[in-house]
Amino acid sequence: MKKIWTLILVINYYSVVSVMAQTARRDSIVKIGVKDGRNLHLSHLEQMRFKEDKDNYISDLFKPSAATSSDTALLKDSVYVKAFRMAAFKKAHERKPGHYFLIGGIILVGIYAIILTIANLTASAYTNVITQLR
Repeated sequence: MKKIWTLILVINYYSVVSVMAQTARRDSIVKIGVKDGRNLHLSHLEQMRFKEDKDNYISDLFKPSAATSSDTALLKDSVYVKAFRMAAFKKAHERKPGHYFLIGGIILVGIYAIILTIANLTASAYTNVITQLR
């Protein structure tokens, strides 16, 4: 009976040690890749190249480097590289605040033009009624 308990203890010990020695999990590598990808900034020339081919997230524009990576050992990890590229590509597709100001300004000018047109038509109709009454 002691041999069985000893064997069970030895098996448990080695299983715990092997669990503790595991490398980083896939989820944490993906989180690191997404965080690093969100910090990537494209230069003006790179943005122009991106606009030519907007559907290519595998482009070298979104390739992680030692300068953009928080851990250079992860540059060889395919999970990290894929997460980095997807996050950087998604960030490049985001609209900037200037886009919203431009669209908002166009809408505001359109509404103002409609109001002026309605006011002008109403005023001309009102003057026609007054001239007919005289």
